[in-house]
Amino acid sequence: MPQIEPFVIPSPGTVIPSGSLFTPSGSIGPAGLNAFSTSTASFTVPAIGATANLTVTDASSFLVGELVYLDQAGGGVGLPGILQVTAKAGNTLTLLNPTPPPAVPNASTTAAGLLAQVSGNTTDYIRADNTSQNLATAVQPAIWSARLRSYNSVGNPNFEIDQRTCGTGTTTSAFALDRWLVSKNVATGTCSFVQNVVSGAAASIVVPGTNFGITNYFLRITVTTQQASLLAGDYFYIYQNIEGPLRQLGGDPHTMQILCRSSVAGLSFGLSMRDSSITHSLVSLCTIPTANTWTLIQLPNLPVLPAGWSTYQYAPGNVAYYFTIAPIVGSTMTTPANGVWQNGNFTGALGQSNFLASPVNSTLDIAFCQHEPLSQPSQLMDIDFVTNLDRCLRYYTKSYVYGAVAGAVTGQGEINLYNQASGNPWTYIAFKKTMAKMPSITCWNPVTASSNTVRNWTGSADLAITGAQDPSDAGFSNFTLSAPPASAYRSLNHYVADTGW
Repeated sequence: MPQIEPFVIPSPGTVIPSGSLFTPSGSIGPAGLNAFSTSTASFTVPAIGATANLTVTDASSFLVGELVYLDQAGGGVGLPGILQVTAKAGNTLTLLNPTPPPAVPNASTTAAGLLAQVSGNTTDYIRADNTSQNLATAVQPAIWSARLRSYNSVGNPNFEIDQRTCGTGTTTSAFALDRWLVSKNVATGTCSFVQNVVSGAAASIVVPGTNFGITNYFLRITVTTQQASLLAGDYFYIYQNIEGPLRQLGGDPHTMQILCRSSVAGLSFGLSMRDSSITHSLVSLCTIPTANTWTLIQLPNLPVLPAGWSTYQYAPGNVAYYFTIAPIVGSTMTTPANGVWQNGNFTGALGQSNFLASPVNSTLDIAFCQHEPLSQPSQLMDIDFVTNLDRCLRYYTKSYVYGAVAGAVTGQGEINLYNQASGNPWTYIAFKKTMAKMPSITCWNPVTASSNTVRNWTGSADLAITGAQDPSDAGFSNFTLSAPPASAYRSLNHYVADTGW
C-alpha cells in the first residue's frame, strides 16, 4: 500500500469519482488489499475543518477516529491526502478534512523554533541569530584580532613595582617608581608622586564593571603647594621611556586607556605620546567627571603614526617614544589641537585643568595605563607581579633585596669578597636581567651608606673607587679601587645598575 504521509490535506472542493480507492490508515499489505472504493456516487472533498459523507463498499474495516488515505491511483493526480473518520453508519463514513497544524517558525531571540536553512558548508557554524556563518570569515579574524590585542607597550602599567624608591616617591625631577619619571619646571607649586598600596576593606582596584582586581597599588599625585596660575613654560608631569621596537604600534590606529580617579570633580589632564626627538606629539584630553570614583578613560582610534618618521626607533636599546601623563602644563607645551599629530613638543591638552590650582592635599590617582594596537580598546591586560618585576629589571637592577632602597645600611644581598694584597675586589657579577643598554653602575657601601666606596671589613675603613670594571649590558667585574690595601682584606659593597629608563 502507499505510504501514509501525515498532514497531506486534499484540496477542498475536489470531486473524487465513483470507484476511487480509500485505504484505512491501519491497513497493511500490497496496494489495494484492504482498499475500499466508493460505491455509487462521487465524493467532493470538504473544506478544511468541515465534514462530508462517503459511502464505501465495505465499512467494516474503518474505525471512528481513524485516518483514511485517499489513494493516488484511485483518486487521480493531486488527490492523495488524509481524511479522518468522525462517524460511521453502515457503509457511510463521515469524513473530516482536518485542519493542518500551524507552521513552526524559525527560532529567534524571543522564541524557540526551527533551524533556518543551512548552507551545507562543513566549515560553517550556526550563529545566535539562526544563520549559517563561515568560520574562516567570522571566527578566525576575531581570533587573530585577539592575538593582536596581547600587547601593551607601557611598562609597570599597574604601578606595582617600586624597587627604585620603595614607597618614598619623589617631589622633583626623578623616578617616582620603576619606569615612571617625573619632570618638573614650575615657579612655586609643588606636588608629590608616590606609590600607594590599596588599604582598608578593598583588596585591590577592580576594572569598572567587573569584579576583577587589576592592581594592588596606584600612583598618587598630591598637591602640596598651590599655584593658582601657570607661567607659559611651567609643567609638572610623569612619563615613561618606551623602548623600541615599535612595530606593534607603527602601522595601524591605536588605543590608549587609563584607569584613574581624583578628589577633584571634573579634573582633566593630558595623555600623550611623543617621538624620541620630542618634535612630534599626539595629545588627548582625559576628564574624570566624578570625584573619588575610579574611572576608565578610553581613547580609541588614535591616528596612525605617519609613515617615514625616522624619529620613531624600531631597534631595541633605543627610546621609541615617551608616554606622558600631564596634569600641570603651561601654554608653551599645550597642543594646538587634541587628538591630532602635531609638529612640536606638547604634553598638555586643550581645555585641561591646572591641577596645581586645586586645594592643598588634592589628589590624582593612576592605577593602570594601556597603549595597544587596533582602533578599539580591549580589556585591560593584567600583568602579574613576577612578570612585571622581570621586565622592569631590564631597566633597573640592584644587589639589594627588593624592599631596600639604594644606600640602605644592610648586608642583605651585598657582594662579599676576600681579596689579595694590593688587589682590586674583582669578580664577575651578572645582572639579574640583560639590560636595555649599557647602564650606569653605582657602588654603595653597606655599612656607612656612602656611594662610590667599598667597605674594607678587615681594616674597618672605606675604600674609594674609580669606577666599574668591564661593564656591559649583561654584567661587570665589580669596582676598581683608587688605592687597594697593601695586605689581604675582605671587601663588602652593593651595586645599582640603571639605564635611566
